[in-house]
Amino acid sequence: EKLAKFVTYDSTSNIYDLTGFMSCKRMDYKDAGFDRVYELYDETASLPKLIETEELWRDIKQMLNRVWDDAKPQKAYSTFRDALDLQLSARTKQEEQ
Repeated sequence: EKLAKFVTYDSTSNIYDLTGFMSCKRMDYKDAGFDRVYELYDETASLPKLIETEELWRDIKQMLNRVWDDAKPQKAYSTFRDALDLQLSARTKQEEQ
């Protein structure tokens, strides 16, 4: 609980400087553009994260991060598709047994 409070409340002003990621707590950032991030976040729809689809959401996020980090979209998608095929294959085999 202390760690969670430290990360999400006590030390929120340092998170961006230390990690490059925005805090989950809304703050006033000195750099331009952060207000727009909050606007876009408010406009997005919340997606359910079911246990059955947890790996899928993880893989989608990794694919998007790869593209963001200058990977070719086709390569990132191919990696995602291969991981998805592997997961579906494993689940199909489990259901057959």
